[in-house]
Amino acid sequence: MSKVKTMTDIVVQSLAWFGGFVFFVMRLDKRLSVLETKVDDLRERQEKYNHLQERMTKVEDRSASNTHRIDDLYSKRRCR
Repeated sequence: MSKVKTMTDIVVQSLAWFGGFVFFVMRLDKRLSVLETKVDDLRERQEKYNHLQERMTKVEDRSASNTHRIDDLYSKRRCR
C-alpha cells in the first residue's frame, strides 16, 4: 500500500509541476504579446519621427536658400 501512496504522490506532484509549467508558459506568452505591441508602437513612432526629420531637413535647406535670395535682393536694391 505504501507503493500506491508513493505512486499517487508522484502523479500528483507531476500534475502540479505540469500545471505550473503550463501557467508559466501562458504568462510568458501574454508578456511577449504585450512586448510585441509596444515594439510595434515604438516602430510606428520612430517612422513618424524619421519622416519629420526628413521634412525638417528640406525646410532648413529651403530656408537657407530663401535667406540667400533675400540677401541678394537687398544687395541689388542698395546698388541702384
